[in-house]
Amino acid sequence: MMEILELRNDGEAKGVIPSGIHALDAILGGGLRQGNVILFASRPGSGKTSLAIDIAYYAALNTFKPVCFCSAEMSIAELSERFRSRTAGNCLNDHPVLHLHDSIRTVADVEAAGTGNTPGLIVIDYIQLLKTGNEGTTDSPDLSAVSLDIKRLAKRLNIPIIVLSQLPRSRRDRPDERHDLGDLLVYGKLEMNTDDIVFLYRDDTAQNAAMSEAELRVFKNRNARRLGTVKLYFDVTNAMFYNANPWSVFI
Repeated sequence: MMEILELRNDGEAKGVIPSGIHALDAILGGGLRQGNVILFASRPGSGKTSLAIDIAYYAALNTFKPVCFCSAEMSIAELSERFRSRTAGNCLNDHPVLHLHDSIRTVADVEAAGTGNTPGLIVIDYIQLLKTGNEGTTDSPDLSAVSLDIKRLAKRLNIPIIVLSQLPRSRRDRPDERHDLGDLLVYGKLEMNTDDIVFLYRDDTAQNAAMSEAELRVFKNRNARRLGTVKLYFDVTNAMFYNANPWSVFI
């Protein structure tokens, strides 16, 4: 299925797509680069889908190009509700548009979702649920073939593609529960086939907290070659991320 949410645009097309996370854009050399695959990885329940929705919504509002959000997990109704919760005070009757797709199973499905839309950005949620066109399932953790197909698609369309990745829950036996590149080894050549790798970490130890601290740790940055950590806040009630400094929501 597909649904189109039309959004107001006051922005201007540029060579990179802004994520709305100011410090992250600075580290990545201005934003999400054309032809790049940007991997956002976290353990379950950390808010990576909420983060991707925030970035997609910001990009749609601040560029002249559509954004395709492809989910292999959530339904159109669920996606629409999540996006519409972010539209307070913004029009929904102009372009560009958010193209929401569910029932995504292969990279070919992702490419078909972008066909005819000339998207400026594609988001895939999430890679472990995809399979290659000639394989029955991705029961194996090796994501080499799928990630290579995504990289080729990004180059062919000359747009950035955000890929979300599930990570195993942090091992309690190591001093720091934050993930690093070593946690991607089980997925084959996933690291090699992505240009930028960002780990999302959120401290969920505070019970019943309305706002929690979060951070994005840039571990790979192929073009700008800068690494670093970006502080964020997560609104638990509304499932939205905020820039830590200055205090502002992305939109």
